[in-house]
Amino acid sequence: MKEYYTPREYAELWRVHINSVYRWIRADLLPGTKKIKCVKRYLYRIPVCSAPPRIYPGPKPGRRIARESQLLWQTSGGTNEN
Repeated sequence: MKEYYTPREYAELWRVHINSVYRWIRADLLPGTKKIKCVKRYLYRIPVCSAPPRIYPGPKPGRRIARESQLLWQTSGGTNEN
């Protein structure tokens, strides 16, 4: 029985893109992942019991407020010239 998956196997198992799996690994969202140093690169081993993280799509909190304040500044007479 397998103890670890490769990132490609993990992506196929959960039907996600492999770049998403690498992003999760870099962000430490897959607990127990082992990083193994090879000659010129790293190999990753993801435990079998690891489930994908719950990531909610959409804009991040606070970005709407910043965009609205930018629009308010422009309409109040401010200029956005660089």
